[in-house]
Amino acid sequence: MKIDTFFQNFELLTDTPNAIAKLREIILQLAVMGQLVPQNPNDEPAYVLLEKIKEEKEYLLQNEKNKKNEFIEIKFDFNNKCLPGWVDTKLGYLIELVSGQHLGQEEQNDQGEGLPYLTGPADFGEFNPVATRWTNTVKALAKKNDILITVKGAGVGKANILSMEKAAIGRQLMAIRPILLEYEFIYLLIISSYEKFQALSIGSTVPGMGRKDILDFSLGLPPLAEQKRIVEKCDRLLSTCDEIEKRQQQKQESVVRMNESAIAQLLSSQNPEEFRQHWQRICNNFDLLYSIPETIPKLRQAILQLAVQGKLTRQDPNNEPASVLFEKIKFERKRLLGETNFREPKELKPIRDNEILFELPKEWVWTRIGEIFLISSGTTPNRTNHKYFEDGTEYWVKTTDLNNETVLNCEEKITKQAVLDCNLKYYPVGTVCVALYGGAGTIGKSGLLGIETTINQSVCGIYPNKYVNAKYLHLYIKLIRPLWMNFAASLRKAPNINAGVVNNMVFPLAPLAEQKRIVEKCDRLMSLCDTLEAKLKQGRDSSEKLMEVAAKQVLTA
Repeated sequence: MKIDTFFQNFELLTDTPNAIAKLREIILQLAVMGQLVPQNPNDEPAYVLLEKIKEEKEYLLQNEKNKKNEFIEIKFDFNNKCLPGWVDTKLGYLIELVSGQHLGQEEQNDQGEGLPYLTGPADFGEFNPVATRWTNTVKALAKKNDILITVKGAGVGKANILSMEKAAIGRQLMAIRPILLEYEFIYLLIISSYEKFQALSIGSTVPGMGRKDILDFSLGLPPLAEQKRIVEKCDRLLSTCDEIEKRQQQKQESVVRMNESAIAQLLSSQNPEEFRQHWQRICNNFDLLYSIPETIPKLRQAILQLAVQGKLTRQDPNNEPASVLFEKIKFERKRLLGETNFREPKELKPIRDNEILFELPKEWVWTRIGEIFLISSGTTPNRTNHKYFEDGTEYWVKTTDLNNETVLNCEEKITKQAVLDCNLKYYPVGTVCVALYGGAGTIGKSGLLGIETTINQSVCGIYPNKYVNAKYLHLYIKLIRPLWMNFAASLRKAPNINAGVVNNMVFPLAPLAEQKRIVEKCDRLMSLCDTLEAKLKQGRDSSEKLMEVAAKQVLTA
């Protein structure tokens, strides 16, 4: 692809999350390669500019401003890869380099007294640094238009242009002071070489690079007049990137707002007929409301919420009421308790009004999970006993195996000896598992067992009851995941929950026939979400591949 064609189709290539960042990277690469602007044979060649720089360096040395006497004898090279008027040289021949010096706390202040004191990339803005500390003790001085580059820590290679008249700099920074060059061109060179500087810092305990790394840095140097044209063209193109990015952000924010409004209307549905109307409105505007993958999770959550509120399906007066079903459930639970080695939990208290999460349909009832199901957390065999883990054959589900969907495998197995010695239970297909440990990122993760398995101590198993649809229970467990942390905050330093919390969680019991209808309707809608999300992801992946191909063609043209 020709460069002109690339820029003519600039905006068509930006329809992916990282596209603008990639475009900026391409622009910078083209800039320092001399591909953004044409060469002018009337420009004074770069080798002439180098002679002037040499003279300036000698003058600085005579005035004792370049005490280190670095790179006074300027060297450069012509080769077949050099553009007309360009030379290959090293950065050290073109600059003064000031190493930052550390100041103690007693030498700094936050009252604005003295010169700004800049210590690292934490002080950097988008282009220019912002001071938060000052000093009257100056050991290393940077001047206006110096390029400040980070030379220590994780931010090695990050750079800013000093817009202040003067500033003291700490040891995490060095100041690159171009001599007789367009300083903004050197800045473009530095920021386009970020990954190279990062690579130079690898291999030490504390990432960093020294003066020699910067001074020895190789570059292609264009004539001064071309440097200015490159900077001007680069500024225009990067401004265009900013404008496109702003338009895209506004478009995405608009889509998100419209989606949130549509979801709010969906959630306000009082019955299946209202849901159908609001859902149809969403379907009629699907291409607009769901043009970005980021909107799909909220749609899924809305479907879950409506499902367990009884708003997805019609209530059938001929269905056995949940109050009658509840009596069967209690009898079945008692039978299971006698056949298994589960312990009966402490007596559960009546449900208080402030625990009720939403209004239920007429034939539904609120219960507690522990009133319906047998619940227990798992066990972790002693890991120092190798006979419990080597050549394991028994499934053993941990929190890392819970993916909020059906669990069909697990990453670790234990031996039958571990099951016997540690009294592990086998949980049947249809058990819903909930993560008890791991903080906000893990607590409440769940899975519906598609295999018979034992479970880890960090997992709670909700044993199935034939009078409750296991998939319906799992829909509810997925919906209430954010609520578990309300019960974890005061338990331990690293917040966890326990099986008692799960036992006490309220549960909306629907008639059994309606549970089945809810699951079937929810499955169809979730499948639609999956298809839509896959389509959007495929489109985004195609756009990213197109950008990669275009970038490769442009950079190798």
